[in-house]
Amino acid sequence: MINEQVLTELERIRLAANRSDRHGQILTELLQALMQTEGIEDIMTTDQFKPTFLATAERVVQERIEHQKQKKDTLTFERG
Repeated sequence: MINEQVLTELERIRLAANRSDRHGQILTELLQALMQTEGIEDIMTTDQFKPTFLATAERVVQERIEHQKQKKDTLTFERG
């Protein structure tokens, strides 16, 4: 029973990691195409300047992750 639960959880983690990797690769390709099209040779990094839109995106993503974790924790608690 415990072994089954561990395997199920590991499978969920594996699928999430694969999905994250795929999304990261897609975003990298899209950004590369945009930068190539726009002729961008170099960038200013976020330690040099962090625009408001990036701070907003980071906040929204963090809140979304926290909300999903709370939802999962509640379901796990209710199931026992």
